[in-house]
Amino acid sequence: MLDGLTKMFSNLYTSTSDRADDSESESDEETNQEDYDNVFEKNASLENEILELKQQLKARTQQLEVANQNRVQLRKENTELKDSLAAVKEDRDSLRRNSQDSQQDTVLILKRQLESANTDRVLLRQENSQLRDNLLAVKEDRDNLRCQITSGSDTDTPSPQERRSSPYSFTY
Repeated sequence: MLDGLTKMFSNLYTSTSDRADDSESESDEETNQEDYDNVFEKNASLENEILELKQQLKARTQQLEVANQNRVQLRKENTELKDSLAAVKEDRDSLRRNSQDSQQDTVLILKRQLESANTDRVLLRQENSQLRDNLLAVKEDRDNLRCQITSGSDTDTPSPQERRSSPYSFTY
């Protein structure tokens, strides 16, 4: 009988524990299903965030590529402008040197012209003085000739040889 009671309690315990296991199992399945649903939702949410971040990354990458292309273009333009500026500075310096050289050449030319003009002026004054002296001599000769013509005498008239030896003489 003891064996029968033990067997009965054992069956009772087994069926009770099976029921408890079944109820635990059902609640575990529900919990697992809820956990799975939560994980699935979180996973879907994370996947959406990842897609959104990928799109943002793609857009940012495109912006960076455009910015990089602009930077490269600006560097190229900057280099061209620097080269152009260097050429302009070189031209300016060359023009300054040429201008200074030209000014110096012009000053030398003007000095020579002034010296030549002064020399010409001195020579013209000398020539003018000679012409005045010659004019005075001619007037004197003319006056002498008038006097001789009006008086009728030819004694004051210088001979051709005297005229040639005179510094103010002219050939008539």
